[in-house]
Amino acid sequence: MKWFSRVQPVAAAASAAVFTFVHLGEIPLGARLVIVGLSCVWGFAVAAAYVARWGARKPPAGFGAHKARSFSRRFGFAVLVLLTLGIIATLASTLLWITVIYHNVLVTQVLAHTNPTLSTELVGPHTAAANVTVTLPAEAPRACSLYDPTPAHRSRTIQLGWATANPSLEIAGFKYPERQGIACSSPLPRTRVTIRIQPATVYDLWPEDLSFYRIIAICYGGAIWFIGVLYVWVVRSRR
Repeated sequence: MKWFSRVQPVAAAASAAVFTFVHLGEIPLGARLVIVGLSCVWGFAVAAAYVARWGARKPPAGFGAHKARSFSRRFGFAVLVLLTLGIIATLASTLLWITVIYHNVLVTQVLAHTNPTLSTELVGPHTAAANVTVTLPAEAPRACSLYDPTPAHRSRTIQLGWATANPSLEIAGFKYPERQGIACSSPLPRTRVTIRIQPATVYDLWPEDLSFYRIIAICYGGAIWFIGVLYVWVVRSRR
């Protein structure tokens, strides 16, 4: 069956891509982004080549074969190219962003109902469970309290040295959708909190880190979209 011979390589490639993505958490974040970024560039290049080849097809021989395309047809093709490549570039940008947040511990600042000020919440990684140690400031036992944002998925948190100068929390087997909240009388600054995670390939990402990677993902999608549109225009203009 012809359709099966065409679908089989695509299905095999998709399965390999999903398997690889799930296990990306075993390598450093920078390497993950490079692998996903290059893979998306390759897929985008293939899509852009197909669009360019389709747009560069010559009209059939016969009456009006050498007549210039009408404005409406050129406009329709331009819109199709912009939308098609825009959707693919958006998917590539989204996949790069998911690569950032999927395998790591996210540290967010939220308004908890138990605390009028910003509270700190840790969100577990989506893949392998991680063991997290959070060292808090010395005044944390007096100024902070713990709460569980997801009662249905309680994290296994143990308080250590709560009466010492280095109070800490240990969270064993931390994994999404588990969360751990820390409500303090004033927001916890990043400079006064130390987070250690095992395995070492799982990172703690704070709001400023997420903003940085979000900008990178948006710029990445915009760059490949612009290059793809330029490529299609150059190929089409040469034929």
